Parts: sequence; C-alpha cells; structure tokens
Amino acid sequence: MPHSYRAGFKERGEQWPRAPSPSELPLPPWPTPPPSNASPPPFYNASPLSPFDAALTTPPVLSAAQADLIRQQWDDRVASNLPVPRMVKDVWGFDPTQVVNKLADLGLPSSDKIFIPRHLLVEYANSVQTSIGQGHLDSVSAALSIFSHICARITENYKGYPMGSFRRVLNKCHGMWPEVAFGCGDGDTWQTIGAFVHIVKGRVEVSSSFADVFVNVGNVERDPLLAPVPTKYNDFIFPDGWRKRAMMPSDWRDPNLPLHFDLDMHSAPLDDDTLLPAKYLASMLTHSLRTHATGVVIKGTMVTLYYGDRFILAKSAPFDFVRQPALLILVVAALSNAHPTALGFVQELKLNRVANKMSLHGSTLTFNEALDADCNIGEPFVFEVRTKERTLFNSGEAVGRGTFVVPVVMRQHSDPSVVDGRPMVVKMSWSFPNTGCMPEIEAVRAVRKSFVKYEPRALRHVVELVASNTTNARHLGLPGAFMDDAVQYRSFNTIVMINYEPLENISSADDFVVVIVDAMKGHYWCYEYGAVLHQDISTKNIMFYFEGNKLYGVLTDFDLARPRIDVEEEAQRACEWDIQLGTSFAGTPEFLSIESCSPVNVPVHQFPHDLESFFWVAILHFATHDTVFHDYGSIPAWLPTNNPVDVAISKAKFIYNGDGMEYFKDSDPAYAELIKEWVGPLRRLFRGTAVKLVEDGLMEYNADGTIEEARGWTRATLRSLPPRGSEGMPTFEAFMRCIGVDPSDFVVGSHAGSSSDSSDSEYEM
Repeated sequence: MPHSYRAGFKERGEQWPRAPSPSELPLPPWPTPPPSNASPPPFYNASPLSPFDAALTTPPVLSAAQADLIRQQWDDRVASNLPVPRMVKDVWGFDPTQVVNKLADLGLPSSDKIFIPRHLLVEYANSVQTSIGQGHLDSVSAALSIFSHICARITENYKGYPMGSFRRVLNKCHGMWPEVAFGCGDGDTWQTIGAFVHIVKGRVEVSSSFADVFVNVGNVERDPLLAPVPTKYNDFIFPDGWRKRAMMPSDWRDPNLPLHFDLDMHSAPLDDDTLLPAKYLASMLTHSLRTHATGVVIKGTMVTLYYGDRFILAKSAPFDFVRQPALLILVVAALSNAHPTALGFVQELKLNRVANKMSLHGSTLTFNEALDADCNIGEPFVFEVRTKERTLFNSGEAVGRGTFVVPVVMRQHSDPSVVDGRPMVVKMSWSFPNTGCMPEIEAVRAVRKSFVKYEPRALRHVVELVASNTTNARHLGLPGAFMDDAVQYRSFNTIVMINYEPLENISSADDFVVVIVDAMKGHYWCYEYGAVLHQDISTKNIMFYFEGNKLYGVLTDFDLARPRIDVEEEAQRACEWDIQLGTSFAGTPEFLSIESCSPVNVPVHQFPHDLESFFWVAILHFATHDTVFHDYGSIPAWLPTNNPVDVAISKAKFIYNGDGMEYFKDSDPAYAELIKEWVGPLRRLFRGTAVKLVEDGLMEYNADGTIEEARGWTRATLRSLPPRGSEGMPTFEAFMRCIGVDPSDFVVGSHAGSSSDSSDSEYEM
C-alpha cells in the first residue's frame, strides 16, 4: 500500500480499511447484467475533458480502409447483449461456482468472500489514459492493479494457460495492439496472446459507489441459464482435469433451459464502438492456429466481453464493474483459469514454452484419431511446428474458410527423437455445407486412388496426403455453435501434406515450362481418371519439388473441387433448358475465365474454364515474375479489389484488341521467347470466351473485329460467333499444341489429333 494513501486517510480522520470479520460482511446476491437500455451510472461523466487531463482518452484509431475491411467481414454477423454469466460459461467453460478464494484452501476465515479495497477503485478513477508526467497514474496500471488484486485472491487452475496473467503490452511495433493482454510474457505476439483487454478511460468521478467491495463467492444465486447439466451428460471436463466445452446431445433439451441464444444474426451491423475490438479479434484469428478469439473492453467503468470466430461476432451486455463487481471477478477468474482451448487455440496444439514466453515455433500438434494416407487409424500423429525455417500462410480474412497453413516436421509418437525428414504442412480450414464442392480430403483421396489404378505417373503431379481429420463445430465444442444453430454443422478440416516450393521460386523460363505442363497434366488426369474438377487454378496452387535433380510440377489446394458428374449434369441441364444455372464464380478472381465474371447468369464452371485460368497464370507470370528475387508483381487491371466485370473486360480487350501487350514491357528478359511463342496462339484459342460477356450487353464488336464497352443487347453479334456447346470449347489437347507440347503421350484415348484440329480451326482468326 503506498504510504501517501495511508497518510491521506489519517489527514481526513478516516480509518485505514481492514479485513472485516465474517459477521460484518454483507451477503449480496450474484448480480445480473443491466438491461441494454440502462442509463449510465451517475459517476460516469462524458463531458469534455479539461486541459489538465487532455490525455484521458487516446484510444487507437483505425484508418478508413481498415474500418471498411472490418465491416466487410463482420457486418450482419454481430450478436449483442448476451448475458455475461452465460457467455462466460459457453466461451471459457467457467461459471460462478468455480470462483474459489485461496483462503478456502487454508481453512481461514472470510474464505467465502473476495475483497476489493476502495483505494484501487479511486486510483482508477483518478488515472489518465496515457502517462503525462511523474505522479499521474495511467489507467492501464490502475486497471492492472485491480486485476492483480483479484488474481491474488482466487484459486487458479494449474492446467490453465501456462504462465497466464494480465500484462501491459509493450511490443506494439507490429501493427495496432490493445493496451493489455492476457498472456504469458512481455514477448507475446498475435500468435500466442490468450485474450485482449482494451481500455478506454474517460472521466470517472469518485462517488459514494466507490466503497470497499466484498463479494460472496460461497453462496451465490445462479443465473437460470446456468442450471446444472444433467449428470449423465456432464462431460465438461477433460480426462486429465482440463475444462473443455463439449457437444450437447440434442435429446436432453429442457424447455426451461435453452441450449442456444435466440440470435438474429442479420439485424446487427457493426457499430463504431465494435470496430477496434473486431480488429483485435481478426488479428488473433489470422495469426495463429485458432478456432475463435476473445477479449474484454473497458470503457470508463463499463465492461463488455467480445467473442469472434469464422462465422459470428458476439458481445455481452455491458456491466458496471463498480456497481457489479461480482461480474468483474467472474471474468477475471474465468480468464485466469481458462485452458488454451477455451481461449481459442485448436485443441491439438501444445504451445512451446521458451524461457518466460510462449512460441508457436517448436509447438506440437498431436492428432490422436487422424486417418493416414490409406484411410486407416493407427498410432497418434505428432508434428512439430517449424515457423523459423519456413513461413506460415493464412488467408488474411477473419470470416470464411479461415485457411491456415503451418510448416511442420513429423515425429514418431512412440519415440519423439525419430523425425521424418520430409518437409510437411498442416492445413486447417472450415468448409461450408451446400456449396456443391467436395471436401478437400475426399477429393485428394479420390484422385490419388484412381491414379494408383489407372495412371501411376500422375501421383507425382498431385499433392501427397500424409494424414487428415474432419469434424464439425458442434463436436469441436466451438462456442459459436452454442450461440447460433446455423454454425453447428460447419466442417473443420485438417490435412497434413508434403510441403512444396511455390511457383514464384522458379529461377528460369525452362523450369516454368516444366512446372506448368506437369500441373496441367495433373489437372487433366484428375478430371479424366479421378472424375474431379479443381476449379481454383492460380499461382498459389501450382507448386514444384525436386526429386534428386529432376524437377516436377504439382497441383495443390482442392478446396473448391467438384465431382465431374455433378459438373456435367449441371451443364447438360443448362444446355437442354437453354439457361445458365450458375449463381457465382468459383476460384481466384485474378485468374478466372472471362465469362465466369459475368454479373448475372454465371455459366456452369467446366473444364475449359480451368484451362483458361492456366492461360491467365502464364500471362501474369510472364508479365511480373522476377527470376532473381523470386516474387510476383501485379497487373493493376486485375487486382482482387477491382470489380470482377472490369477484370473480365480488361482480359477480353487483351484477347481481341491486343490491348494489354504493354503488360510485358517490363517483363523479365528470360521470358521473351515464351511470350513470343505462347501468347499469340493462346489468345486465338480463348477468344470465344467473351461470348457470355457480350450476351450480357457489356461489349459489342466493331466492323474491324475489335470490341468496345457498350450498352444494350447485341443479339446479332451473338449469332455470328461460334456455338458454345462442348465442341466449341477449348480442349486440353489444343492448349498443349499451342505451347508446343505433344499431348499424345498423356492424353486419355486416341482423340487427341481430331479434338485439337477441330478446336484450332474453329477459333482461327
């Protein structure tokens, strides 16, 4: 206790607070959250600040671009005013009965109560947002004093987050950070932070509400939603004592105890106060192996809890921690006792402890029931994360599939000293039901199984699977599945694959030819033998590896793959009914075929559309790849932020008018010969792909054969163009001949010559 505070009490004739006896302690009931329309407490003053305390409120500010990006991801996915006790229970697996005073372990008096002295509340009220000189306590230090006081008096779970505590964030050099983090050390990053605590300290005036606080933790009144789960389903405990949310069976539902909140996820856009917490949640989700992220916002004396996963963002009803201190103790105790899984880390992850901090590098991932390459369950798979040797990949978007790829090495479960020398990656992502796409695991297994039987050469050109596991949000115990029924059956997929080199690491034009031809062969064989259409050809999904001195190209990332039979049946129905059944494009916008970018009546994505994507991969590679620094530039007209229709118009002008040849003015000289040999024939091959854009009235042909943007319909032009049946679409054989490769060695059947000849003549300019 600071001497100045004790002296101040004596000067005012007041007695220094002491720990009261049990008979003196009040027994308040466990508080409930205030209604959402409750007025601010009388001691919170939102009036303008005086010059003396101008530093009271200096929260971080998002740029307009950052705010727009966050809104694009979270708008209409926000649930508000969730009851605090229920949110704590569903997210962190903690309820009021688990708050235990350390004195109880010693059998000492007052063991059923936790004491928060008045002077800590006064310190917070008199603090400023940022330090303005000696003698002025900042709000972060004052808030941390309250947290530390509570933590020192509660029993913490030894299986909680290792070395977890509330700490001031010191390392803010990498982007925007909260003021406080629940973590293990000063070196925490977004990869290892347990939860964020954002503090916005407005003016708080001391009033009679600031008194010594005694909270009864031995005989609380429980919220109705926290009624005990029936004994036979009480599986909220790990076998070794770790707390864990568990799947709730659908047949136990008590009409008086709803399993899920009644949420309207489409009625709450993202408000300004939620932007910064949403940014912190997004940073946590996109930098580590997480299923969800959590945090706390303190604004004045009002506290709001935040939760975010790949589908929803939820926030609690705000509560006043001075008037409802029991809820603050509940939140602090819940975080202090939370296991890493409850904090959002995937349950297979065990973070690596290095000195006084945690690190993703060196952490282990243990899969007890994963399937091996032959679809069998054997001994557990153990992988060690290696982020220092190789970079990890994340999709950069908090909402959606949330693809995260981390480099690993495999260790033998029975003898961890035995290491598999092959570089591998663990890929984790969510998939959505009713998209028509195959699960990636199923697609890869199907094509590799067919290759073993029909074309063993193809095994070299499609990603090799090591292990896999699939579950859903409900079985995973994702808190969002307790909040929204629509989240329950989203699939969470884990795939362990051999790691390959990205296409950008190619060092010569000759190597590029080998890699892209191999990838195209793999793609063709997947369609012919595996009956799977890839649908997402891009520079990210074409990779390579060396076997000795031999270079091989390989096709990866089957997230959007579809069964061939579904594609062909859908295309047949569209042809018979003379309509287009597609509703949206599939693939990476930069590399989509021209007609796939139509704003309406999107055509059924078929094999020729993937062929055209290979063409656009080659164009981008020739125009922007650097063989020395091994990176890509960009074509401004193709940026992902552009309207897909504008991208399609740019590509169509490149094909028909010759516009865009300036793309190659700064290209690497190593590709000059390929540009000369490939671009002309491939432009002729794909010139019919703008027909769909013409049909939608976006373009029209001039008399000299060029095109320009136009308004209105151009049916006369349509009648003069080649038919769009299967016989009029580019073929794999034709593509191979355009780039000077003889397809006869790897084309299925003996129709290579006739198909390519027909296609070449039909599209001859």
